[in-house]
Amino acid sequence: MSRVAPRRFIVGLALVGLAITALIYAANCLLPYTETASRGETFIGVISTVLCPPGLLMVPFIDTEPFTVSGAVLWLIVGLLNSALYATIGAVIMGVRRKSHKP
Repeated sequence: MSRVAPRRFIVGLALVGLAITALIYAANCLLPYTETASRGETFIGVISTVLCPPGLLMVPFIDTEPFTVSGAVLWLIVGLLNSALYATIGAVIMGVRRKSHKP
């Protein structure tokens, strides 16, 4: 296995983590936050917590509007953290695969 394949896998997973955060940010900007959440919106919240654990860092900043500059900066930080988390998971997977292929 070449050295390029593990790097490509790790970078790919990092980009997936960033894309997931971008989708969650877009959903937060589009969903009405002044109304009581429906079951579907609650389900989306649970799924977003599972797919983007660094999003929990936004809890202390609950009053920050997502479509403001400060909200965008906070979600950018969350996106970078989620990207790093996904890259770390990719590195662990590649490390386990590399060890399992050695005789």
